[in-house]
Amino acid sequence: LYEMIALQTSMEKYHASGAERGCSLDFLDYPLNNRWWIADRAAAIADATDDPADRLAQLQALAAWEDPGAGGYYDAVGWPGRCPRVVRENGLKVYPDLERALTPTQWWWQSGMSRERLTWQVTLDWPEALEYTELDPGATYTLKCTGYGEALPKADGEELKPTRYEKGIGGIKTFPIPVSATADGTLRITWTRPGGESHLNWREQSRLAEVWLVKN
Repeated sequence: LYEMIALQTSMEKYHASGAERGCSLDFLDYPLNNRWWIADRAAAIADATDDPADRLAQLQALAAWEDPGAGGYYDAVGWPGRCPRVVRENGLKVYPDLERALTPTQWWWQSGMSRERLTWQVTLDWPEALEYTELDPGATYTLKCTGYGEALPKADGEELKPTRYEKGIGGIKTFPIPVSATADGTLRITWTRPGGESHLNWREQSRLAEVWLVKN
C-alpha cells in the first residue's frame, strides 16, 4: 500500500508525520487490555513491600479493581456498552452539538503508547446522570469514582461531601451517600460541571472515567 498509494502506516519505516496519523503498523503489539498497567502496578507493589501478606492483599485489590462487591455497581462511563446506568436523554439526536450530546473522549498520551488503564484513556465530561434501581433500602452506600481534576456529584439533588479526594489521573474519590437518598431503593447521581476551568486548555479540564456504587 505504501508503494501503490503512499499509505504511511509507520513513522520509522514509512516516515509518517505523526504516530496518530494512521500508523497501525507501529501499534500491532499494543495490548487491548490492561496488561501493561497491571505489570507496572505489580512491580511497584513488589518494590514497596517485602511483607508477603501485604503484597497479596494489594495484588488481590489490583485484580478486583472493577469489582464493586456484592450489591454494588460499576460503570466505565467513557466506554459505550460498559456504562448501562449512564442516562442519555439527548443522545445523538442533537449531534454535533457537543455541549449536549454525550461524546466520550479518547486521550492520546505518550504518543499513543500510554501504559495507563484503558478506562482512564476514555472519559466523559459529564454524564447527565447515573441512575440506580433495586437498591437495598436498609443499607448504606458509597460513591467512588476516578478521572482527573474535580468531581462534584449530587445524590438526588443533594451535594455530596468527599472522604477521599485525589485529583491526579486515576486518582480515587469517595463520597458517602445519605441514607435518605436510597431509602426508596433508587438513586440518581448528577454531576455539577466544575467552575473556573474555562481558561484551561480542554486537555487540563476535569473529567470522569469510572464510577462505582459500593454497598457498605
